[in-house]
Amino acid sequence: MGVPETRYARSGDLKIAYQVLGEGPLDIVVVPPSVSSIEAVWEFPGVARMLRRIASFSRLIVFDRRGSGMSDGTSGVSSLEEQIDDVRAVLDAAGAEQAVLISNYEGCALAALFAASHPTLARALVMMTPFPRVVRGPGYEWAQTVEERAPRVQAIVEYWGSDSPQNPLAARFDSEQDRRAFSRMQRLALSPAAAAAVFAILGELDVRDVLPSIQCPTLVLRRAGDLDFDERHSRYVAEHVPDARYVELPGDGPVVQGDVEGAVDEIERFLTGTHRSLVSDRVLATVLFTDIVGST
Repeated sequence: MGVPETRYARSGDLKIAYQVLGEGPLDIVVVPPSVSSIEAVWEFPGVARMLRRIASFSRLIVFDRRGSGMSDGTSGVSSLEEQIDDVRAVLDAAGAEQAVLISNYEGCALAALFAASHPTLARALVMMTPFPRVVRGPGYEWAQTVEERAPRVQAIVEYWGSDSPQNPLAARFDSEQDRRAFSRMQRLALSPAAAAAVFAILGELDVRDVLPSIQCPTLVLRRAGDLDFDERHSRYVAEHVPDARYVELPGDGPVVQGDVEGAVDEIERFLTGTHRSLVSDRVLATVLFTDIVGST
């Protein structure tokens, strides 16, 4: 599979960039974090391997959030509620009537909000290292305070687009190739000023109220050794989404690096295995109908 062609969906007055890869029976849309570039994401060996593996059993749809990468933006930072329309526009443009939503980190907030507000369109939800809220608040006292978070945000903005070890986000990747790819993605996704605005808005993120409203099968993944994000973020999500399945993967750092095959194994098993089979629903209905007709 090569790098897919970039297409555009219309969301109001905005054009949202998206790509489609694979021809499987299950539509899967990747809801990215605010920092995204579908032109650069294929340069990450681990991420590209994960996406292509998922596309081997699905029709995979990836897109850039509004204001990021190849997608149009507006003045200021758009709310998550406004961006729900972008996800719907991408699904419509790609011809996906119902889709699995896969998301990572803060992208999980938008995926959760979409799944809760459009239950008939969300077939399942896979969230990797999600956090429904960033800073400490009532009922979320163990998270960082605004003051504790500020130095990290300052360093992120100061070293935005640099593959220096002082770039806190790029430093999370093990290989130099991944760090260079990530810093390039930062440059293609957002300017430093735009990144500062995005991270300021992220400090106000709180989608805890929508979690109990999610009706679709949900899988929460994180790596057991991920020290950058307290495991209680992920556990909170798994405990508040009805019947969510929580899985800790071995290894350190992001789910999208290291043993991505193990992560995709869990995702494929969840979507197509014995837990709750999604791909085979239509096949099963056909078999049952044929058997009934044969009996009569």
